[in-house]
Amino acid sequence: MLAAMAMPTWVLLVLFLLRATGGPTDALAFVGGVSAVRLVQGIVFGVFLTVAVGPRRPSERLAFISAILLVTGVLMWAAALREWGKAVDPVDTPSRSSRWATMAHSITPAKAFGIGALLVGTSSRAWLFTLAALGIVGQAALTSAESIASFLLYVLGAELLLLAPIVLSIRSPARFDAAAGWLEAHERPIVIAVSLILGSFFVWAGIQGLVG
Repeated sequence: MLAAMAMPTWVLLVLFLLRATGGPTDALAFVGGVSAVRLVQGIVFGVFLTVAVGPRRPSERLAFISAILLVTGVLMWAAALREWGKAVDPVDTPSRSSRWATMAHSITPAKAFGIGALLVGTSSRAWLFTLAALGIVGQAALTSAESIASFLLYVLGAELLLLAPIVLSIRSPARFDAAAGWLEAHERPIVIAVSLILGSFFVWAGIQGLVG
């Protein structure tokens, strides 16, 4: 949940949408697209895990899920290293912000929904986070109803940072210029830190499960 929550680019898009003419309507449509694809991911992975893990004995099930968590952690480490080694063009940052601002002012709720869905569907990190969340739920050996409730809680928690500015904008005419500027300046270190810290947790959890 924490890893999925800390996606600076998505939060920035929400802030740009709130500052545009559509405001909360477009931002909510964007979050709706994100939520829809996350729910589809949960169904797809849930069916896969049920088919692949369901018939196995508890020890085999734990080993299978632990292996998924271990692989997820290693891939998150790889993502952090890739981000670390990525060349940064300081000239590109203002132009990217300008493109996003222009897009936000010309967007419709339907397009915002589609962008949210596309971002989740094409983000390898989003797929990894959903798979890891389902793996952790699977380790807990919950009932079907409890597992579904836990995943829905993950989806809601993962979008808290997207929903918070929308709620604030409804209650007060906040512009979020300072928040957007801070996120633009720290987007890369946030991604690296989250990938390293959460990747380490998943690797540890996976190794613990395999050893145990």
